[in-house]
Amino acid sequence: MKYLTLKQAEEVYHVSHNTMYRWVRTGKLEAKHIGRKWLVIESANDMSEPVAKSLLANAFKDFAGDIIADCAYLDSNGEIELHSDKLEVHVTKYAELVTKLINWNG
Repeated sequence: MKYLTLKQAEEVYHVSHNTMYRWVRTGKLEAKHIGRKWLVIESANDMSEPVAKSLLANAFKDFAGDIIADCAYLDSNGEIELHSDKLEVHVTKYAELVTKLINWNG
């Protein structure tokens, strides 16, 4: 079983610190409270249905935002172009999260 700090879990699940802390406090994600730290168990099977749906929604929202911010640019004719190498990185990143959510058996 692999554990993540809250900060690591925020990056893995693409959510804010407040959202992650709320999910842990309310039991939507399984976590251990050790001293002053929370350690989140990294497993798609530990997610509740609302968490899985929220992660999927955030993944698509982040994916669209990342493409616009990092991959799209205007060429000399004012046409929108995409950096294909950067796009591939984002597609791979979000495909992994979506696959994890699809394989979740809630």
